[in-house]
Amino acid sequence: MQRFFHDELRQLRDDLILMGERSLDMTRMVLRAVEAGDDSLALQVRGMDDRVDELEKRVDREIMRYLTLFGPMGSDVRLLLAARDIGHDL
Repeated sequence: MQRFFHDELRQLRDDLILMGERSLDMTRMVLRAVEAGDDSLALQVRGMDDRVDELEKRVDREIMRYLTLFGPMGSDVRLLLAARDIGHDL
């Protein structure tokens, strides 16, 4: 069970990394859109934001599932709560 939980945490980490990468890409794109006055690029960023929002919802569901199924304690709970906060910030 412990190994399965840690495998699941790796998936959560991968999802957060993907969210971070997409957020960074969006930041770069929106800066280019503003500098160039490119409305189509700005609209593309909006679409990317919707996908990041979906990832955030998936991360939230994963965290709730982990808390419910595994009943983690101590540092594992802190890790999950920190992951949730990171997801919301992205």
